Amino acid sequence: MLFFLNYFANIMVASSFTFKNIFVRIGLLLILCITNTTYGFDIKGKITNEKNEPLPYATIIVKGTTIGTIANFDGDYKLQLIAGKYILLYKYIGYKTFALSVDSLYEDKTINVKLEPEKYTLKEIVVSDGGEDPAMEIMRKAIANRKMYLDEVQSFACDAYIKGIQRMGDYPKKIMGRKVDFGGQLDSTTGIIYLSESVSQLNVRKPNDKKEIMISSKVSGRSRAFSFNRAAAMLINFYENNISIEGISQRGFVSPVAGNAMFYYKYKLLGSFIENEILVYKIEVQPKREHDPVFRGFIYVQDKSWRLQNIDLTLTKDAQIQFIDTLQIQQIMMPVNDTARQCMPVTSNFYFSYSFLGFNGNGNFQSSFSNYDIKPEFENNFFNGEVVKVIEGSNKKDDDYWNNTRPTPLTEIEQKDYAKRDSAEVIKNSKAYKDSLDKTDNKFNAIEFVYRGYSHRNRFYKRGYTINSLLEILDFNTVAGLNAGLSVNGYKNFEKRKKLSYEVQARYALSTKDLLGDVTLNYQFNRHRSAVVGLSFGHNYVQFNERNPISAFVNKWYSLLAERNYMKLYRKNYGEARMQYELYNGIFIDNALVVSQRSALVNNDKSKWIDRADIEFISNNPQNIRSDEPAFGKHNSIKNTFLLRLRLKQKYYSDPENFYVYGSKFPELKIKYVYNNVYDTKSAHLHFLSCMVSDNLSLRLLGKLQWQVEAGKFIDGRPKYFIDYHHFNGNKTLVSNFDLSDFQLLDYYTSSTNNQYLQAHIENNFGGFFFNKVPLLRKALLNEIIGIHYLYTPETGNSAEMSFGVEKIGLLRIAFCMRVFSPHNQAYGFRLGLLLNNRN
Repeated sequence: MLFFLNYFANIMVASSFTFKNIFVRIGLLLILCITNTTYGFDIKGKITNEKNEPLPYATIIVKGTTIGTIANFDGDYKLQLIAGKYILLYKYIGYKTFALSVDSLYEDKTINVKLEPEKYTLKEIVVSDGGEDPAMEIMRKAIANRKMYLDEVQSFACDAYIKGIQRMGDYPKKIMGRKVDFGGQLDSTTGIIYLSESVSQLNVRKPNDKKEIMISSKVSGRSRAFSFNRAAAMLINFYENNISIEGISQRGFVSPVAGNAMFYYKYKLLGSFIENEILVYKIEVQPKREHDPVFRGFIYVQDKSWRLQNIDLTLTKDAQIQFIDTLQIQQIMMPVNDTARQCMPVTSNFYFSYSFLGFNGNGNFQSSFSNYDIKPEFENNFFNGEVVKVIEGSNKKDDDYWNNTRPTPLTEIEQKDYAKRDSAEVIKNSKAYKDSLDKTDNKFNAIEFVYRGYSHRNRFYKRGYTINSLLEILDFNTVAGLNAGLSVNGYKNFEKRKKLSYEVQARYALSTKDLLGDVTLNYQFNRHRSAVVGLSFGHNYVQFNERNPISAFVNKWYSLLAERNYMKLYRKNYGEARMQYELYNGIFIDNALVVSQRSALVNNDKSKWIDRADIEFISNNPQNIRSDEPAFGKHNSIKNTFLLRLRLKQKYYSDPENFYVYGSKFPELKIKYVYNNVYDTKSAHLHFLSCMVSDNLSLRLLGKLQWQVEAGKFIDGRPKYFIDYHHFNGNKTLVSNFDLSDFQLLDYYTSSTNNQYLQAHIENNFGGFFFNKVPLLRKALLNEIIGIHYLYTPETGNSAEMSFGVEKIGLLRIAFCMRVFSPHNQAYGFRLGLLLNNRN
C-alpha cells in the first residue's frame, strides 16, 4: 500500500477539504485505485555516529520535498516510497548532513548510515576589550528579517505524525493514606506511564485560524482513549517575539530572534559550515541575566538569507518554568519543495524532565511534518472554531494499519509496552478484575472517614457515590444551633458520555427541631452541546445571597471561636427545574424556574467556645444586625432566571465522546434576565436585568490579565424583601478562594441594592516578573498578583479595594488587601486560601 497517497486522500475526505476544481476530487479517487496496483517499497536501516552509537530521532528527508520520517530512539528508521530515483538527506543537529542517491528503488532496501560530527570553521578573530562577538552582527541581520519570515507563509496545510512517551521515576507510594497506583497505567519495569501515537492533518490560516483533524490515534493500554498529542503545540514558530508554552509559564519566553532579543541574550559564534552550498552559522545563545524568561542553547542561521535553519534550545528552572525542570526543543527546517524559498519545520522534538511534589520522571514527544501545501484553498466555513477534531473510529485502527502508517519504527521497549498493556486491557475490562479493584478500594477506613468521607465505586456498571466526612456531618450556626446531617453524591455513566448525577442531603437542627433536606438530579444528555436538565426540591436553610459567600465550615469555626456569625439564613421550601444548552458554537442558554415558600429565621443558639468580652453575636437580620425580630414575613415566590452567554468565534476541541472549550479571542458576554413574582397578601412583579463582559488576556512578559465588568438594574418595580436585593460577594474572614468577582474587604450585605449597580474587577498575574529579580525569592517560583475591585450603588456610592498577593503553582495564594475608598468597610487585611472552584 502506498502510505502517503492513501493517507493524503483519506485526509481530504475526512476533513471536508474542498478544491474549486471538481476534477481534482476525481483524481483522488483514481489515486486510490492506482494504489491497489502500484507498489511501494521500504527503505530502512539504522543511523549511528562515528562511534557506532545510535542517533535518536534523526531526520530523513527526500530532497526537494517535505516527505520524510524520523528515526526512533534506537536510531532505526523506515521510509516508504514508490518506485523511482531519489536523493535522501540524513540530518541530525550537530552532525554533517549526509546525501544518499537511490538510483533504482524497485525493491525494499536496508541502508545503514553513519553520520560524522559537523566540523566548524572559525576564522581567527581578535575581540578586544569591549569589542563584540561576530555573532552579534549575524543576529542583527537575522532579527531584521524576522518579520519577513514570520509573514512569509500566511496559510498552509500539512500532515503530522506524533509519538509521545512519558516515564515516571520516583513517586510517593501514598498520599494522605491513599495508595498511588496511577490507575494501573504505570509499567513498573520500564517506568512508562503514557505511550501514544497520532496521525493528523494540520491546517493554519493566519493570524488566528487553526484546525487539526486527527485521522488516527493510539494510546497504549487504552483502546477507547484518544491521544493527547497536538500538532499545533509542537509547531512552535520562533519568529514570534514571544513564545507561549501553555501550562509552564504565565508569561511566555523571549525568542532569540525577537525584536528586543538583544536586551535579553548574549550571542557567541561557534563556527560555520557549508550545507547544500549554503554557509550556515552555529550560534550559542545564553541569557544576559540568568533568570530572565529566555532559552539557552544553539541556533543555526543561514548566511545572506539570515534565515533560521535549525533550533536546539532549552528552558530550565532559571527561566521560571513551573511543573517541569527542563524542556528541550529541537527543530529542523527545510524548503517546502525543490523550487520554493519558503522553509517550514519538518521535525520538531520536545524532551522534558520534571520533579513535582515527590514525583519525578521524563518524557519526549517526536513529530514529523510532511506534504506541505502553502497555498491551500479552504472552504468558507472550514475554520468554524473547531481547533481539534478527532474523527470517529480514529482509535479503532488495527495493527496492520499502524505498521503501514507510522513513519517511525517502534523501539523494542515500545513494542513490548503496546503488547503488554493491550493484552492487560482485556483483563482489566473484565467484570472480575474491576470487581476485585472495587473490593479493595471500597473498604471502609475510619481514619479517612473523619476528614475525607467514604466513597463507593462500581467500575463495571459505571456508578458510584460519596458520603461526606465526619468533619462535615457535625455543624453549628447560631440559627440551627448544633446540627448533624449526611450528604450523598452519586453518579451513573451511560454510553456516549451521558451521565446522571444526584445529591441527597438530610440534616437535623437541634435548636429548631427541624428536619432539613434536599434532592438534586442532573442529567447530561449531550456533552457536545453542554446539554443538561435538572430538578431539585427540598426544605432547607439557605443564605440570603444565593451565591453562598461564606461556607458553613468557615462560619462554624468563626462562630465558635470568635463570636462572628457572618452567615445569614432563611427557611426555604422549594422546587426547581433547570436546563442549559449550547444552541450554536459560543451561544449558550441557561434557564431555571424556582417555586418557593420563604420565611425568616432568628438566632436560637449563641453557644461559643471562647467568650470575648468585646464582641457579641449579631442577629440573623442582615438589614438590622441589632434586632432579633424576624427579617420578613412568610411569603411565596415564583422566580424565572434566563441567562444568555455569548462567546464569539469560540475555539473548541471535539472527539466522538468529549467536547472542551478553549476560549475565544473576544470577550465573553452574559445577559441575565430575572422575573420574580412575589406574593403574600398581594402579588408584586419584579424584573431584573444585568449584563457582564469578561475576558482573559495575555500580556506576554507581563503575565496574564483577567477582567470583568458587570452592570445591573431593577426595572419596573423594586424588591420588597431583602432576599431579592442584588448582593455582592463580600468577605470578612481570613480565608478566600479568590474568585475574580470577590471583594475581600466588603461586608456581606451592607452594599446590597434594590436599585442599580456597577462593579468592575481586574487582576493581573505577573508570573514572576518582579520576584524573578530578587535573589531570595526567585527560587520559590512565586507569581505576583495585583488586583483592583470597584463597586458603585446609589446607596453606598463609590468604593474600591486593591490587593497585592503571591501565588504558588496556581494552587495557594496569600494577599494583602487595602481599601482605596469605601465608607463601610475595614481599611486593610490579609487573605489566604486554596484556588479551588468551591468557596472556602
